[in-house]
Amino acid sequence: MPPPAGYYDLQRVQDSKEAQVSVMGVVVSFAPPMKSQGTDLTMTFTLRDPMSYDASGILQGLNVRFFRPNKDALPKITDVGDVISLRKMKMTSYNGVPFLLSTIRTEAVVFPRDAIPDPLYMPVYSTGTTRIEHRLSLGTYVITVAEQVYAIALREWTLQNQGIFPPNVPAAPTGPAVAPTGPARREKFSLLQAVEDSKFYDVVAEVVKEFPTSLGKDIYITDYTQNPKFYNYPVPDASTDDTHGVPGDEYNYIGAAKRNWPGPFGQHVLCVTLFYPHTNANVKVDDIVYIRNLHIKLGNNSQHLEGRLHQDKGRPEQIDIYSINRPGINKINDYRAGTLRSRKSSYWEKLAAEGYQWAKSQMDEHEAKFQKKKMDKAEKKREKAEKKRERKEKKAREAREKEGKLAQYSSRAEAKPSMATEGAVNMGTMPLRIQGPSNPRVKCGHHDKPLVRVHDILHNPNRTATEKDGETFELPFINMNCRSFVRVVDFWPPAIEDFASSIDDPAFNNVSKLNNSSQISTELDMELSQSNRWEWSFRLLVEDAHPNPGATTPEYMQLLIAGETADYLLKLDAADLRRDKDTLGKLKELLWTLWGDVGELKDKHKDHFNPAVTRPSNLPFYCCIQEYGVVDMQSPLVTKPYKRMHRIAFTTINT
Repeated sequence: MPPPAGYYDLQRVQDSKEAQVSVMGVVVSFAPPMKSQGTDLTMTFTLRDPMSYDASGILQGLNVRFFRPNKDALPKITDVGDVISLRKMKMTSYNGVPFLLSTIRTEAVVFPRDAIPDPLYMPVYSTGTTRIEHRLSLGTYVITVAEQVYAIALREWTLQNQGIFPPNVPAAPTGPAVAPTGPARREKFSLLQAVEDSKFYDVVAEVVKEFPTSLGKDIYITDYTQNPKFYNYPVPDASTDDTHGVPGDEYNYIGAAKRNWPGPFGQHVLCVTLFYPHTNANVKVDDIVYIRNLHIKLGNNSQHLEGRLHQDKGRPEQIDIYSINRPGINKINDYRAGTLRSRKSSYWEKLAAEGYQWAKSQMDEHEAKFQKKKMDKAEKKREKAEKKRERKEKKAREAREKEGKLAQYSSRAEAKPSMATEGAVNMGTMPLRIQGPSNPRVKCGHHDKPLVRVHDILHNPNRTATEKDGETFELPFINMNCRSFVRVVDFWPPAIEDFASSIDDPAFNNVSKLNNSSQISTELDMELSQSNRWEWSFRLLVEDAHPNPGATTPEYMQLLIAGETADYLLKLDAADLRRDKDTLGKLKELLWTLWGDVGELKDKHKDHFNPAVTRPSNLPFYCCIQEYGVVDMQSPLVTKPYKRMHRIAFTTINT
């Protein structure tokens, strides 16, 4: 079966030239999340699918590398055999080895191996009304019918091709909240009505009673089907509340108040003895549970079937019983649990219709418990919404505090007695009084400093230095601050929606170097803010508002707008501009104040826009310009040179 529309198989995706690709595959190996060399967590895993064979017929795998700020945002893989769907990944390579790399827009969903149903249930999941249990990472991923159908097909492929799993794959961590580990296998699922002596089964059932024993713990389970080999609990009289105790308590050692049998009656219930470590399972009465590898055998009386859940010798800490209702644990699927609940309702309704008054009370009790669970869920949902509201209020409060700090920063900047202009000595300066209007809404600090033209900053004679032996050389940059009078003529990137970048995106933070062919590290250029994971990052192309007399062509300078200087210029927190339309609208208004009709001219002329030909009619403004250097990581040289940079500083837009 081919992948869903819009998805690549794992062989074809390696030849894709698209910026973003989507794939689905089976996890055949994975490593737990670990700290990268930056501040992010990183996770690596390997995928295979039916097309993962090279030209010589050898089965290959495709490595995937994820970077995220926290564990919750990483794909929730717990086992080999899990099926994962990845949208908006980046196909790349290192030393000729292809791999998939996550981006800030990547979405991931994991279908746990034991939650994927048999092809027998394909019609149930092909309608779009029933969902396979799945685990989402952060995002708005909505699974499609085609993805569900392909996940079922991939699971069936793994069951028929156990050789796809590498030897000695480490098992996933075990414990009460971890699903079974090891290569995917076909379930031995059965209803309780069909279980037989000396066989092993996987079952879904409701816990109706539990109590400790000298061997561990006994639980009584039912799926509301009958088995003639089960113990027969007599149905109480219709006019009495007297019900029966547990088997083996003929002498009433257990008090009457504790002996009442809750039902169901007849041969519907199986006693299961749990041994270590399954006694640690977090299951309780009324839970619907999934039990894996349950051993069925005749009891000591050789008449009635009982269940045993022994320790797995190969995985001694693995727990093979867990509640289907608990989030984050491998559920079996809604179909099996739903049919069990349907049989339960039919059972109690039948007894009530036959005149058993206590059956009606039992139905009311079950309904009350069900409603309480719904209310508990609603309360948890309300608490979650309340916490979300508190987080939003906290973010707004921090934004107001940040604005106050920016105002203080502005006051300190303008009150600062001097400006670092040592590198600007002997540079050409313009007269302080300039003819013509300036933009009154753009304010610049250090009014007492002389103005320096863009031409003179770019051609600073102080960059030429002399060695002791008289040899001259050019400095890559000079750390200095200047004050200038400029006009914006262009900007980059072309789409304003891309003026903010996520600091969780390796493409923005630079994938710096590889420790080996499968390990990538990220380094963040700036300190990460826990409350805002986006930063401004764009460039302005400016020219002298009053160029040198006699200049025939204008000279341009790129000014970086990023980090704290960008926050000070805009007085606006960065955000995902493709989703946050409110922030995008405010930004466009601020930029129109800064560059006037430049944006309109770019839209009008599109790819043919040339600022030297299409002159904007915007007002120039005063600004401070910082020159500094950064290590050029793109250079092929072993010793990386410095790259000369310029950015706006001590300048703000007043609204």
